[in-house]
Amino acid sequence: MAGDWIKIETRLPQKPEVMQLAFILGIDELHVVGHLVLFWSWCDGQMSRECPVVIGTKKGLDRAACRDGFADAMIAVGWLISEPTKNGVSFQIPNMDHHLSKSAKTRATEAKKKEKQRSNVLKVSRSCPDANGTDSGLEKRREEYVIGPDVVVPEKLNNASCTTAAGQWFSYLLSKGLDDKVPEANSPQEQAFWKHHAKLTSEEFVASVEQSMAQGWKTIVTIKPDARPTTRGQQANINADWIQALKSTRQHPTDWESRKAALGAELFEAVKRTGTAEVAAVTSFNENMIRQIFLSHLEDIRNAK
Repeated sequence: MAGDWIKIETRLPQKPEVMQLAFILGIDELHVVGHLVLFWSWCDGQMSRECPVVIGTKKGLDRAACRDGFADAMIAVGWLISEPTKNGVSFQIPNMDHHLSKSAKTRATEAKKKEKQRSNVLKVSRSCPDANGTDSGLEKRREEYVIGPDVVVPEKLNNASCTTAAGQWFSYLLSKGLDDKVPEANSPQEQAFWKHHAKLTSEEFVASVEQSMAQGWKTIVTIKPDARPTTRGQQANINADWIQALKSTRQHPTDWESRKAALGAELFEAVKRTGTAEVAAVTSFNENMIRQIFLSHLEDIRNAK
């Protein structure tokens, strides 16, 4: 398995297995990571998808990792499998194809490429220095959203307020590790983002973004102040939908199959988007807000048909 790099997760030092290795070997986690890099680099040159097993000795693997007892420690935490053979001992790494194979490197490279494409949506710029030519204390940074050249923004939303709000939303998603929800620059996904909110006014879009970030939501929940029924019949239907949602989530808090059967596809999806726990735990203080969120989702679902 030729290659001049291996895939290492940034959270590797915090993994429970690494902590166990540190305890077994009597060293700290950072030293364990160093030995793992040496060991996996050796495996990268000796094993492949076609030949995932190597014949050797524990002392030989210890030398590859530059640490006595390393092979036994890896076996103890489940990161190495050993079996006796006629010619010695065979060693195999569990899930090697996912972490050390050529396909694993390809996946990691593609993920990095997509992350770079998503980051192109946001451009980070430093603040200008002060009159003395120095920054005033803490470094000030701001993220500006740059709309793709082929992306058409609805006229109502094509202004600085909405562009700034969109940039804040994408930055918020990145800060929560939701990179996959940030559209790539100048992509169909970026166009779809603006099209999805085309019915909102500028004020509604900005308010919805601010509200969604404040609540910690993963999607922008649109709450239209004027989205109220105009007839008594419409009011009755909306109340019936909301009451059914409340009843179902409280009767079936964990049995989603029964909840889906009781609600039907539209109401079930609206409850799911709103948050089952939020609907079930609604109180007199937040019922109006949660109900509006639910009805907004329900409206989007029905309009999408």
